[in-house]
This record gives sequence, C-alpha cells and structure tokens, in this order.
Amino acid sequence: MNRAFALGLISLAVSALMACDDSGNKDEAAKPPPPPTAGGELGSAIFTYKCLLISDASCDNDALGVGAGGGDLHFPKIATGSRFGATFTAFDGKMPNPPPLLTTLHPAFATVDQDGNITAVKAGESSLGLLLGPQTYDVLDIDVVDPILKVDSAQPQGEFTDIKVSGGKVTAKGTFTFRFRVTPSAADGKTILAGSFPCMWTTSDKDIANITTDPTDNIVTIVSGPKQGTATIHVTLGPMATDIPITLGS
Repeated sequence: MNRAFALGLISLAVSALMACDDSGNKDEAAKPPPPPTAGGELGSAIFTYKCLLISDASCDNDALGVGAGGGDLHFPKIATGSRFGATFTAFDGKMPNPPPLLTTLHPAFATVDQDGNITAVKAGESSLGLLLGPQTYDVLDIDVVDPILKVDSAQPQGEFTDIKVSGGKVTAKGTFTFRFRVTPSAADGKTILAGSFPCMWTTSDKDIANITTDPTDNIVTIVSGPKQGTATIHVTLGPMATDIPITLGS
C-alpha cells in the first residue's frame, strides 16, 4: 500500500465547523448500531458479527456513521488480514448441549483461534461452519476482500465526505474542529470492509492540529490552533498508512 495517499483540498468554514448539534438527538445518535446478523445456509443458526477492536468500521459508535452494515441482515465483506468474531444462536431457540463448534471450512482463506476469533487470511469466498461432532449444524458464507485505505472528513455534526483527491491538503484560516475517519475499503473506494486492524493516529504538532479523542479508534476528533503553520496527521490501520497535512493560517 502506497503511503503517499492522495488527499483533496477542502476549505473549512470556521462558523460552520464550530457549530454544535443541540437537537437533542445526541444520546440516540451515540448509541452503537446493532451488529450485522445473518441466517445460516442450512437454516439452523443465526450468526451475529462481533467487533474485536474499536477500530472496526463495522461497529462505529459515532453520530457520524454506523460503519459497514450495522443492523444489516447479512454479514459485511471482510478485509484481508483483519480479525473479527462471530456469535450464534439456534434459529428455533433450542441450542444443542453441548453447543456446536465454530470453525472455518476453508482455512486457506480464514482461520479460527482457540478463543473463537476469526482471521481473514486471503481474499476469496470462505465459510464459517458450526460442527456437531462429525455433522454440520450450519454454514455461513463470507467474502474476504483485499483492502485499500480510505480517509473521510466531516464537520462534528455533518456527514463524512471522501477527500481522496490527487495532490491536496487540508487548510483553514482559523481555529476549527472536525473529524477524520479511516476505513479499509474495497477497490471501488465505496464499499467499507469490516474487520479489526490495530489503528493509531499521531500528530506532528499538537499546537497546530491536536487529536482530542482515542487515537486507537478509526474515528478521531481534530482541534486546530492556537499555533499557525502546517502539521501532519499520520494514521496507520494495520499494514496501511497515510499522512494528512493540515495547514492553519494563510
């Protein structure tokens, strides 16, 4: 993955960016979205997606985005190299005792560790399996996709907007607050992929652009100033990384 990720020029109006959302919907918006859920191919079980790290875009707990399918009745596409979990219940509410064992039917594409967490090994179609001894209780097909790095920007109360434009940077003439979201994406740049990667945001100069929220989350809040000049926001998401130059002042 090329670290020289292209970013677009976005002019941020100070008055708009400093606005707060006092609509009374904060508490509702802050609730985490319900996880993606899917019925198995054999009709015996219901599988529920589980995030392992807060950087998983499929489980964004943020007013600005619910990720890669919160509440969807299907599993999201999974980023190659990422990790995720899956829980399951019986479709008829009568889970066998002992319960079936979670495994993967194509270990070249995905594996399950002793804690039941799944690693997407390489791109392709794979299947999660529930085994009762030698018999298959149910199966869930999943898609594993090679990711690219996608960066979006938003006002605190606005929608995320893709800023992938060649040769750009972020500029503003005054103090402002806004957010960045980094996600693994399919090659189309539109389909957000699920899966946990270690994530870390850093700034080269916190007096120009300071990260005020958890730097291991895929969504961070940036507050600029009081110092003018250029700072570089650097983000890594697993093996992927990019720099975001932010210039404050003329």
